Amino acid sequence: MSSQMSAAEFLCKEFCEAFGSVFEQTAGTVYALRKSGSAESIASGESLCYALEFSGKVSGTVFVTVELHSAAVLATALIGGGAENSVSYLPEHEDALFEIVSQTAGVMATSLRTRFGTAEINVARKPEKSSADCLKIKLEPAESADPVSLLLVAEQALCESINAVLTQSSSPSILGSPSPVSEPQNLRLIMDVELNLTLRFGQRILMLSEVADLATGSVVELDRAVDEPVELLLGERVIARGEVVIVDGNYGLRITEIAPIDRSSLLSA
Repeated sequence: MSSQMSAAEFLCKEFCEAFGSVFEQTAGTVYALRKSGSAESIASGESLCYALEFSGKVSGTVFVTVELHSAAVLATALIGGGAENSVSYLPEHEDALFEIVSQTAGVMATSLRTRFGTAEINVARKPEKSSADCLKIKLEPAESADPVSLLLVAEQALCESINAVLTQSSSPSILGSPSPVSEPQNLRLIMDVELNLTLRFGQRILMLSEVADLATGSVVELDRAVDEPVELLLGERVIARGEVVIVDGNYGLRITEIAPIDRSSLLSA
């Protein structure tokens, strides 16, 4: 398998899983995508394009291009709970599509943070950059006949970054099934060490000028919807996710997902 193919599989898997999760959480319906057998550019008519700019352990840009009709179908499916192939594109569909892409990027970033410890994805409306070195992945509905297609165009820098992380990392969540690892015999000696855990509701990047303008009553919008799970961190590593509860007047976390991290790896967090 070529190194570029491993990057393609990684991007395809992460994007499709995140995209499906957004639809399931927002519209209550499953809208699965799969890789198309053809990777040609989307060329029929106007299209919308968004740049997903990765930073952290994985860095680089992937462009998401969607034809206007596909955008209308997806927006209608998200808002109305069902896809309408005959729907015509309207300006408000762009806002809905941008929300879909932004939430998909947010879910991807959460997944990457679980795997790599640090990851951010910034979403911007941009025209697609054309480059012979770009990796192109065409996506289509996996379980319906909707005339919908999306094109992921990943810059070579992103592919190289992904390949480097996949090669160097030994995380079971990236490379597949965990290999048996013997637990250090003296690990039990430090099991009583107290560690500080952090509950992260979300985050937001602000310019210095925006931070300076903060005052009592200011509202800072985070990058996470109220119905999305919050994260439990040990240092910079996500070790669990769940929903916030109130226990005897204090905040608590009901864990719904545990990150696949062995005991030994917690010591490096």
